[in-house]
Amino acid sequence: MKPIELKTPPEPTQTITRVIFDILKEHGSLTVVDSWELEVELRGLKSKRAHEDRAEVDEREERLS
Repeated sequence: MKPIELKTPPEPTQTITRVIFDILKEHGSLTVVDSWELEVELRGLKSKRAHEDRAEVDEREERLS
C-alpha cells in the first residue's frame, strides 16, 4: 500500500488528527456491528431489508430535491 498524499496544510491536518484521536480515545473504535446498531437506533430499523428499503427512499428523495 502506498502512502497517502495529504493536500491539507499541516496545521488543519494536525487539528483533524487530534479530534479523531480524541473521539476514538473517548468512544473506542467503530465496528460494523456498532455502525448497524447506531443505524437501527437512529432510524428504528428492524432488519437489513428495512435498511436497504430506507436507503432506496433516501436516494429517491435526494434525486427529487
